[in-house]
Amino acid sequence: MAAARLEERFARARWFDTLSKAKSRFAPAELAEDALDTVKRKARSTVSGAADAASRRPGALIGVAAGICLFLLRKPIAKAVQSRIERRNETGPQDEALATYEANTAEAEASDAPPPLIFEEM
Repeated sequence: MAAARLEERFARARWFDTLSKAKSRFAPAELAEDALDTVKRKARSTVSGAADAASRRPGALIGVAAGICLFLLRKPIAKAVQSRIERRNETGPQDEALATYEANTAEAEASDAPPPLIFEEM
């Protein structure tokens, strides 16, 4: 009987030891620290892999970066192109220059002289 009580006390001591280890292992602070370590380790390996891929294929990296930039800037680019087209379609100095050129060309044809050259500003 004494041996059974002694065995019971040892079993109870082992049980409380296991319980205290589990309690400390599953404490919120410990779980958060483990999660943070896991995230850091995964991030390090991902960054390392991305750096290796970028060093092997820099053209692909540049292409992807350019595509992302174009996607993010699509509205400002479209607005700039549209305003440029609208300005080009408006009547203005180009029409006056064309009228002057046509008048000078007609005058040159009448006098058998070569037509004048026009240099446009871009």
